Amino acid sequence: MGALPLLRLAARIQIGDEKAADRLVELTLRRAMRELRSMPPDCGVRDWLGRLLLDVYDDQGASIMN
Repeated sequence: MGALPLLRLAARIQIGDEKAADRLVELTLRRAMRELRSMPPDCGVRDWLGRLLLDVYDDQGASIMN
């Protein structure tokens, strides 16, 4: 839970639109739940979520804005 404010801030910086940023965070958290077992053991949760956020943005950026 402590990572959420930073994740939301990163999403807002990445996208700019508040609602789209919230969708990006939601999609990132959904992916994190699906891929939890693939989190590298030497990676902190905040760093891992940040990487996932960028991956989700790269994969779905245009559709998030709609």
